[in-house]
Amino acid sequence: MNLQQKNVWFYNDDYPSTLTSAEMSDPLAMINQFFQTYSLPQAKRYLWQAIKYTLTDISTPANELRPTFYRFTIEIERIVDSAWVLQKSLPTKKTFGPDQFSKDYLTRIQNEDFISFLNGSEISNPSKAIHDFFNYASLCSWKKSCLEDMRKTIVDSSYGLYFDSHSLADFVGFSKLSKLLEGLFLLLDRFGYHLDHKIHREHNNWCTSQSDDFIHWLGEYVKKNATHVSLQHLANICYAHRFHHDWNGYNTHKIFESYENVLQVTHAAVHVINRNEVNNRTTDTKKNMDRFKKWSPGRITRFVSNLLITSRTFERSYKRYVQPQKEIDLLTQLIYLAYKIHI
Repeated sequence: MNLQQKNVWFYNDDYPSTLTSAEMSDPLAMINQFFQTYSLPQAKRYLWQAIKYTLTDISTPANELRPTFYRFTIEIERIVDSAWVLQKSLPTKKTFGPDQFSKDYLTRIQNEDFISFLNGSEISNPSKAIHDFFNYASLCSWKKSCLEDMRKTIVDSSYGLYFDSHSLADFVGFSKLSKLLEGLFLLLDRFGYHLDHKIHREHNNWCTSQSDDFIHWLGEYVKKNATHVSLQHLANICYAHRFHHDWNGYNTHKIFESYENVLQVTHAAVHVINRNEVNNRTTDTKKNMDRFKKWSPGRITRFVSNLLITSRTFERSYKRYVQPQKEIDLLTQLIYLAYKIHI
């Protein structure tokens, strides 16, 4: 069917409504254009902020920031439309052949949190992230729900105040869209669009939005927040993972706040440990630091994100619960360590 002749509103079907006929014929060029405008960490940061702005009890962006975020949602719709067109020609299963990336490079970008949501198998087969996104939500339904909520909240701070429909599913949508962006970024190289990865990797960590001076940030943080504050944030994530909840705007915002806090503290701690920026180390502190030498921000992001995505809230039938206690205990120790290693 000629997409240009299809009535999207009448049929209420999937339709790449932001693309012209020429753009539909070359979706990779549109995706490449997006990443020329936004680095991958920057895009995930904007997306995270836009998702948070849809909650009823968090301040919407300041007036001077609203045009920036609104333009970003326009570009997000265009890249999702491009991905929808692209996925029609992508194989559903991994194709065998020489890999465009070396194993060492793929491991490095995953560990550095540059690729922070895709797991190892998805990195080697990035088209899977695209298929998974549209299996989770059709193009039409995504535009009607997540996209419109983001736009309306940015424009009108009172939108949704009395009609709150937000839940932990908002985080699942964020994770799926983040995976889509990462998969598209990797696919560009597969199809001959050679992005300057160095420029993208020079941008700030997507979650912390901090510069390389993590030791200073961590020092300022621990001065203002007692240890139990960070531990409570981790406990909130664990409770959300373990139990069924009735979600609304308020407790969804609190979980998002805890998620962001846990990543910020642990990412900063791992960066400091791996760069050997701690001078006043006791023997016990050094021993504990060595335990986390091989840890990476990417490992933490994938684990903590998975705790929310696999929440029992989403289970439709009873299933024996097995808590990932070992990794939770290690994260707890890392948070304790973060308060010992600051200068």
